[in-house]
Amino acid sequence: MRTIERSAQFKRHYKREAKGRHAATLDANLIPILRALAGDDPLEARIGIMR
Repeated sequence: MRTIERSAQFKRHYKREAKGRHAATLDANLIPILRALAGDDPLEARIGIMR
């Protein structure tokens, strides 16, 4: 299992998106993706998840 390091750039981008139009779905979309990446699992194919 990998560890996820939150860089300063990630923190800035996350903060910006959390205030923007994706605020309602940001955590619901991001957390499963980060868990899959940390566990070396393949990501499911999703088209236009942030639209």
